[in-house]
Amino acid sequence: AFRRMHFNGTYALHLPVARDYNLSMGVNVGMANNAFLRDKIELLQQNDATFDSYVSDGTNKFFLDIGAGLLFYSDQLFVGISADQLTKDFVSFGNASTYFQQLMHFKFNAGYKIPVSEEWTIQPSALVKFMRPAPVSWEGNVQVEYNEWIWAALGYRHQDALIGMLGLNINETFKFGYSFDFALS
Repeated sequence: AFRRMHFNGTYALHLPVARDYNLSMGVNVGMANNAFLRDKIELLQQNDATFDSYVSDGTNKFFLDIGAGLLFYSDQLFVGISADQLTKDFVSFGNASTYFQQLMHFKFNAGYKIPVSEEWTIQPSALVKFMRPAPVSWEGNVQVEYNEWIWAALGYRHQDALIGMLGLNINETFKFGYSFDFALS
């Protein structure tokens, strides 16, 4: 019954730290919209005064969304750490009384690219996420890439979802990707 949509802009600065290794520092800034979808709820008791007062002042709110991260990488490997929702709910717009708690999310990721042939590579990777008070969450992915141009990946998020991903490297600066979670929980 809850929906969350984001619109973010991202910028990263890439600095060489050794012959084949770089450090990237990035930030994203944007807006997030949280909405409570009243029509998705099935009330056990019609004309429930508590429910009516819960949604009376509105059911969606916009939040300023800021994230930042560091990524150490080369052509073969990457290791990164990042944090999302750094402003929590300090900056919000709208008069919704519906409770949308914005909590900081911390992520650690790593991966290694294995050349299979001149055209094909396989890249296993892992992502570990932490958000207090939730337990630590992890996922593993395997990406197959053809000619550094088009790629597909499958992933598993522990006790939650299977993930399918497709992408296209337009050039060294721009990439296009799509992912979809198939919920298991």
